[in-house]
Amino acid sequence: MGRYVIRRLLQFIPTVLGTMFLLHYMTSLAVQFSGNPVRALFGDRTPDPALLAAITERLGYADPCLDKRGDPCLWREAESGSGWLGTGYEPGLFFDRLGNIFFHFDFGINLRQREVTDLVADAIPFTLKLLVIAIVFEAVVGIAAGVLAGLRGGSFTDYAVKISTVFVISVPIFVLGVVVREFVGVKFGNVLRGQDWIPDVISVGVFTPGFKADYPLASLVIPGMVLGALSLATTARLTRTSIMENIRADYVRTAKAKGLTNKRVIGVHTLRNSLIPVITFLGVDIGAAMAGAVVTETIFNVPGIGRLVTMAARSGESSVVVGVVTMLVLVVLLANLLVDLLYAVLDPRIRYE
Repeated sequence: MGRYVIRRLLQFIPTVLGTMFLLHYMTSLAVQFSGNPVRALFGDRTPDPALLAAITERLGYADPCLDKRGDPCLWREAESGSGWLGTGYEPGLFFDRLGNIFFHFDFGINLRQREVTDLVADAIPFTLKLLVIAIVFEAVVGIAAGVLAGLRGGSFTDYAVKISTVFVISVPIFVLGVVVREFVGVKFGNVLRGQDWIPDVISVGVFTPGFKADYPLASLVIPGMVLGALSLATTARLTRTSIMENIRADYVRTAKAKGLTNKRVIGVHTLRNSLIPVITFLGVDIGAAMAGAVVTETIFNVPGIGRLVTMAARSGESSVVVGVVTMLVLVVLLANLLVDLLYAVLDPRIRYE
């Protein structure tokens, strides 16, 4: 097990480096084609050239490669002429970013000269709460619906689960988010807010069209359910299929022949083996949920990581985009490693040697 974990951790290195290079190259191209993002700080005013140059240098946009369209900013000409290994070149902007991140834990600053780590520290609690609500919602409701449909194949419950999940899967998350915000948060919420007997935590906190700082957890319930809705449908269908396959397996018939109760046969033998593909999906879905959080947080005005990346991309803050997405990549990789380790817990036959 230990050697397996070490191998997986070593595999993180090329994945993270490749992701960082793609992010670095795309953000560099954005600056090269759209111009210096520092100019946006001055609006319609014409900045003093010396002031503009000083702020550009401070924010890390003064590298000459950002003036050359298509340049990946890997190497720059050395001032002394000798450079790295006598080639006349030295590591460029990309390697500077790698060194700052991995050796100094410096992810840079945004246009307002705030540290990216501080921005992430302020935003990540909201995203984590949103993800927890989404994962719990899709896991509990999705698995329960899948088990009910799988045990009653061909019944009304089975058809209801299949039809409802197909309907949810067919609706894009940005459409679902806007519809839920308008009809549940605004219209239905206005009805509840007109009733004096309903607590404010429900009428103002839960059923609200956007994030409320006064109710930081309650106002995330609806966005969390929207974020987990699409994955809930997939979880339910995956659980249903797995249950229907395993309930006819030889080991289940053997367990019934031994006189075990139906509750034990389903809860221990059938469900435990059926959860392996579901756990795999939930682990991979963490990355998809983070991607969906960008849309969900923007729709419901949640001050989390997703909205932070969206605002940074709009304003051309490449350091924020590279830093935040790099952190998210590490989170996804660790989540996938944890899922692989959970296989051995669910199925004793699985061993990592």
